[in-house]
Amino acid sequence: MTIPDPVLLQAASVGPAVAGVVWLALYRWPWVRRVAGGVAYLAAHGAALVVFWRLYGGETVAWRELQPGLLQASIVPIAELGVLLALIRAGTLGYRATIGAVVAVTVSTSALVFGAYSMNLVVQALFLPVPTLAAVAASLAGREHRSLAGFGGLAAADLVGVLGLAVLFDRSGSSTVASVDGIGLGSGLLLLSAAAKAGALPGVATWRLTQSEGPAAPVTAALRGQGVALSALAGPIVAGVGESVPLASAAVVATLLAGAAGLVAARSQASLAALFGAGASVQFLALGLGGSVGLRAFLLLFPAFLLASGVAFLVGWPPQEAQFAGRRSRVPRWAGGAAMAVSVASLAGFPPAGGFPGTWLTLDLATARGAIEPLYVVVAGAAALGLVAAAVGAIPLLRAARPGWISALLGAGGAGLLLYMGSLPGRVGGGWWVRVEEGLNAPELLSFAGAPDLPPVDGGILLVAAGAAAIPIALVALLGRGFRDAAGTFTGVMPRRPARPERRLVGLAGKLQASVERLYIGTAAALLIELAVAWSIVQLVIRAGQRGFL
Repeated sequence: MTIPDPVLLQAASVGPAVAGVVWLALYRWPWVRRVAGGVAYLAAHGAALVVFWRLYGGETVAWRELQPGLLQASIVPIAELGVLLALIRAGTLGYRATIGAVVAVTVSTSALVFGAYSMNLVVQALFLPVPTLAAVAASLAGREHRSLAGFGGLAAADLVGVLGLAVLFDRSGSSTVASVDGIGLGSGLLLLSAAAKAGALPGVATWRLTQSEGPAAPVTAALRGQGVALSALAGPIVAGVGESVPLASAAVVATLLAGAAGLVAARSQASLAALFGAGASVQFLALGLGGSVGLRAFLLLFPAFLLASGVAFLVGWPPQEAQFAGRRSRVPRWAGGAAMAVSVASLAGFPPAGGFPGTWLTLDLATARGAIEPLYVVVAGAAALGLVAAAVGAIPLLRAARPGWISALLGAGGAGLLLYMGSLPGRVGGGWWVRVEEGLNAPELLSFAGAPDLPPVDGGILLVAAGAAAIPIALVALLGRGFRDAAGTFTGVMPRRPARPERRLVGLAGKLQASVERLYIGTAAALLIELAVAWSIVQLVIRAGQRGFL
């Protein structure tokens, strides 16, 4: 029996928010709410998988303004896996914090799905600010309100994104993104918003929110998914017409800053944010390099980025350390450390983790361009240096990871999937690449016409590939945790120096900033910017109505 398109798309888009409402309504019954909310979320995830599979099979799935392409339909189920891991972590927070976190994450996920499934600029604008508002609401439900840079940056990203959509609408004369061609102000603003949402901009927006310990932090899983969806919306416009030196240069600078931030990080949250930022920046470098190779590298990068960041958040988010303090079994600690090692390797592009093929295809393309333009050799070297620095800065996370049994087992499962993706990238995505390229009218990199019909891989080859993949990961895990089972807290690569008189002024400024942020000035600033976002959305809706697009 075939599920009708309206029912399928409604279940995939509204389903995550419904799961959050079900979970909230049954909050007094812990196990009942977990089962009911989990079933509702998995049902929505299953609907997203069906949408992807039908599009992959060549069918068309559409209902009103929800008409996803294969690329957009591919982002949703992968992003929802990362969101699911964040939801598991959110369930271990305090009473009020858990309420705010779970509802905020599920509502943000629905906004992500609506944005990914619609190519309508007005629909994109309507759902763009929802995750930011949900994160603000979640923060108010908990006790952490240090949100001046985090929420203000997210609100600014919403405003930039809506302005980019408005520019695309005005210059194209159409309400759909498909009619836009070429590099311009609109696509540039949209990519800037996508970078902030994905966590690639150092020190602001999602980067800053990742460093917090409050209930708004799990919302970053949905924000990263939204950032990837926005980059997939505007990125092929850029990549399809050749390289963009400004975008590639900005991505390399962001990667270097992420590496430096990882090396000097004194808190595990800051190390996580730097690692995620480095992984996100490489995707924009691939788009900036342009052409079919750059687009292929982006297609290889974003699935590993979303999954690896979810695994790293699950096993390495700092509040977990306090919850599982004391003597615990060695098995979950070692499993969590190994899962973190795989995630770090994947985000930094080390073989054989999931992000390796895309990262090294990007660096190889930059090196090949260097034969004509020497600047690209510098680009490749600087990107590699930033990624290595971010990975070195994240090594202490392996030792500090102290997940429980459920988190450790799920993290190990996600790590195994990343190992498989990195070991056999051609087997995982050959036919999918071809169909995405056809949908985007991009030139094919290779002739993969028969890729879906290739003979199955022998089990012995898979076993050898898995063994070869496990050896370097085991060595990295041993390096991070030490050869003795001695779990500890996060200790940064760069040791802290004794306080000096000039540093006392910095400490005083920090205390003053904390006092100001406790007055909710950060939240107030974010809400004021969101008012400007709402006004811009209203103006866009009015212009769309006047042109007959509503």
